[in-house]
Amino acid sequence: MSYAPGPDKFIIAVLVDIIRDYLGLTVASGTAAGRSIPLDLDSLSQVEFAVGIENRFAITLTDDETRSLTTLGNAVEIIRTKQHPTAPAAPPRHGNGGSPPHP
Repeated sequence: MSYAPGPDKFIIAVLVDIIRDYLGLTVASGTAAGRSIPLDLDSLSQVEFAVGIENRFAITLTDDETRSLTTLGNAVEIIRTKQHPTAPAAPPRHGNGGSPPHP
C-alpha cells in the first residue's frame, strides 16, 4: 500500500532519510505508509529531526511545530503548510482599473 501520490510520497521518502541520517534509525517502507505511526522521539531526537527537516526542506520550524513532530503525518502536514503557505487575501479591486475611488 503506498502512502500518498505525488509530493507527499516525496516528503515521506525524505523524512525516512532524515530519520536514518540524523537519528541513525531505520523505518521500514511499509511503516512510512502509516501517517499515524508514532515516532517515539525523545526531546533531543525531536530537535535533531526538526533540524534535519529545516535543512532538507529549507524551512524554519517554530518550537510548537517541533514539539508536534510526533508522527510522519504531522511532519508531512507541517512541511506542506510551510512550503505552500496560504496566500494573503488580495486587496479589493475597484471598477476603475484597480485604483481606489477618488473623493
